[in-house]
Amino acid sequence: LAQALLLEVADLEIASFLSGPLDRSNALLTVKAGAGGTESNDWADMLFRM
Repeated sequence: LAQALLLEVADLEIASFLSGPLDRSNALLTVKAGAGGTESNDWADMLFRM
């Protein structure tokens, strides 16, 4: 019962965060590697492919 209640609260919390008039709209995201050399480039590339 407690686990079910926690899941319900979590669902309601997410629903309250995503209930604004623009929350169903698309978004643009830019991924750029910062300072960090090869590792930051690899991470940005992996993130972009997601």
